[in-house]
Amino acid sequence: MCQAQSLRRLRAGDGLIPAVRRRLNIGDLIDADRVRLHNLLYRLLASEQMRLESASLISALASADADVHRQAADKLLERSTSADQPLVDELSMDSDPLVREWAVPKSPTNWCALGR
Repeated sequence: MCQAQSLRRLRAGDGLIPAVRRRLNIGDLIDADRVRLHNLLYRLLASEQMRLESASLISALASADADVHRQAADKLLERSTSADQPLVDELSMDSDPLVREWAVPKSPTNWCALGR
């Protein structure tokens, strides 16, 4: 099952992820464009199940409103499974320190960087 999910994710847009990240690093984006790009990035990183069951939360996660972003991150992290590890890893590097704090314990790929 994991291999099938990985293949679907690859076909669904893994090649887009670096391009979306590059575009997000451009300083002259207006908020609406930044929200759209974050929405796309989070959808590309989320599992198919998460995309189907929590589409509105993924949209809320991309919000420019910090409270909306935090609430969505909290709920998505509660619902996340191992298939959502790429999304959890992304949230462990979020610009919001509280979101990072919630995500890091769920992200074993970051344990080495934390000295665990």
